[in-house]
Amino acid sequence: MSNILATLNYELKKQCMALEHAQIELGKAPRGFLREKKRVKSVGLYHVVDNREINITERPEIVTALIRKKINAKIIKTAKVNIAVLKKVLAVFQPNSYNDIMKTLPKVYQQANNILNKTAKATQNKLLYKPETHKHATTAGIYVRSKSEVIIANALTSYGIPFSYEEMFQVKTRDGKRIYPDFKIKCSDGYIIIWEHWGLLTDIEYCIDQAYKLNAYNSQNYIIGENLIITMDDRNGGCNAQKVDEIIRTAILPHMGF
Repeated sequence: MSNILATLNYELKKQCMALEHAQIELGKAPRGFLREKKRVKSVGLYHVVDNREINITERPEIVTALIRKKINAKIIKTAKVNIAVLKKVLAVFQPNSYNDIMKTLPKVYQQANNILNKTAKATQNKLLYKPETHKHATTAGIYVRSKSEVIIANALTSYGIPFSYEEMFQVKTRDGKRIYPDFKIKCSDGYIIIWEHWGLLTDIEYCIDQAYKLNAYNSQNYIIGENLIITMDDRNGGCNAQKVDEIIRTAILPHMGF
């Protein structure tokens, strides 16, 4: 399912819940409304009900209830409009990601795509560095090391961008270690992009290893901001899916002829 479709459905559910909650709360609200009267040095608050004005300046619970009443009335009005709009959009919206479109193609195309994925997976399994650490499955059937890498791999797949995972790099680092780039992307125009995602930057030894990698990449003319993409987890170990999508659209798609 398209991310935008999931977002729209989630927002529709949220608006329906807001409407229901506001209607329940409004049904319990006091009659009447709030009015103010300016005084010499202050403002008086009055509860207007049945053509009577009751001074409630010193009664914050009633003031709060009347404020909530006004807010809930506005929530109800806005939610009804939003719900109507969202339902119309959902009625005509058609998912347009790679996976969504693939599901609508004739069976021969779906079967051909499955064969390609199985071939890629079989090839990939021969290349994996420390395969026992690959525990997270992507939509293409490739197992990667982290949930962050799943986000990147799935995003690339959704755009129909071919990539290899942990394919051995052509040179070793200065300390003699082999390099297995997280993602190697062969673009339609012949451009090759390496995408590294770093997730253990709290570990100083890990950081040193990445510095050796950068040195090796530089020796082969891979430059950050050009044909080398570097992303990393945040301090909570999370990966920003929106940022990943932005990187694909700005740094990779222009080389894919999209």
